[in-house]
Amino acid sequence: MAKELLIKKAESGDIPTIVEYLRFMMEEMASTGGHQISKNESEWGNLNEYISKELMNQEHIFIMAKRAVPSMQSVGFVEARIKTLSFMFEPKRILHIHSLYVDKTNRRVGIGRALLESAIEWGQGLGCEEVELSVLIGNSAQSLYKKLGFQTCELEMLRKL
Repeated sequence: MAKELLIKKAESGDIPTIVEYLRFMMEEMASTGGHQISKNESEWGNLNEYISKELMNQEHIFIMAKRAVPSMQSVGFVEARIKTLSFMFEPKRILHIHSLYVDKTNRRVGIGRALLESAIEWGQGLGCEEVELSVLIGNSAQSLYKKLGFQTCELEMLRKL
């Protein structure tokens, strides 16, 4: 991975980039078997407000990857939150990776790995015992997840009506 890469917690100025990357990510997901994204622009506008609130949540994090050269250009992000397993299970804290996106022109150089490792370190610091994520069958990022030790433990099935 290039030495000029900076991994840092997202700030309010990063929100437009996060929204843009979420849209790109979801479009890619739709092309590999995921649901079609909303064309309602007001819903996408509401996402700005949601992320702004979640940036203050101590158990939810957005982490940015930026290239220092030439001008702190964003190249990816990861979103993670802490969830607590309880009720009918033995209680434990789990880190849930909600979103991971790396700009297409910056893939396969270690940015996704650096973002995931940063999120995992954050979760460990908050007492998480496990990390989980969901991935579509056709998503090529599965190879990265496997290299980082992720294993399939649950299978979600879908039937169209």
